Amino acid sequence: MAILQESPSRTNVPIYKSRAIVIRRRNQGESDRVLTLFSNEKGRFSAIAKGGRKPKSKLAGGIELFTENDFILSDGKAFEIVSETQLLHNYLDGKPIHEIKLAHLFAELVCKLIPENLPVPELFSDFELVLSRMGQDDSDLLELFFCSRLLKYLGIYPELAVCLDCKQKPEQQVYFSASSGGIVCESCYDHTHQGSLISKDVIKLWRFLMECNPDVLDRLNIEDSVSHEATSLMRSYLTKATGVNFNSLEIAD
Repeated sequence: MAILQESPSRTNVPIYKSRAIVIRRRNQGESDRVLTLFSNEKGRFSAIAKGGRKPKSKLAGGIELFTENDFILSDGKAFEIVSETQLLHNYLDGKPIHEIKLAHLFAELVCKLIPENLPVPELFSDFELVLSRMGQDDSDLLELFFCSRLLKYLGIYPELAVCLDCKQKPEQQVYFSASSGGIVCESCYDHTHQGSLISKDVIKLWRFLMECNPDVLDRLNIEDSVSHEATSLMRSYLTKATGVNFNSLEIAD
């Protein structure tokens, strides 16, 4: 995030450049757009594109949802102010509706779980990756990967190595309890855990995605039944662990 110069119109207001992805936007006033941007250096932050809704606005192409741009910004009272944009990627260009819904899910997770102005460079890198790989990798796998990395960053990844109660590696049937926060062996499982059976393949997949190098994603060959089961359980756990309802989960399928 390099400071370029001082704004000629306001005293001591620096102008700087930041590469960021538009993850939300809303209208304000007659012609402005308020953007939620996600960047490597600043994390999630808000900016305003004044006049951005005007038909001939020079900013129009760079403030579309899920475009990545080099932004020229300056500090404002309520929002950063966008003065220029240079389009780098349009991640939704030509994408089908189910991939558009998936992108909105990723954006909602960032907006609701990551505080403003907190740099999270590793998570930003994962965000770029899942957007860039939509259409190349299985949607369930991308969702599982990003949610796994997000839960790891937040420090609330479920216990998947040993039983929550006896602390032993389960040998027979395994249950997953979203409310308890991990797996429970057959001997320890009872109604207090409110869980469901989970396959060992799902456990292996979750643990792998939490730690894997993203470069291997395109080489994974996961059975549909495993990815669907893992996605369903991940969504349940995400809601329980964060205490947040995600609108996008209801429409992501």
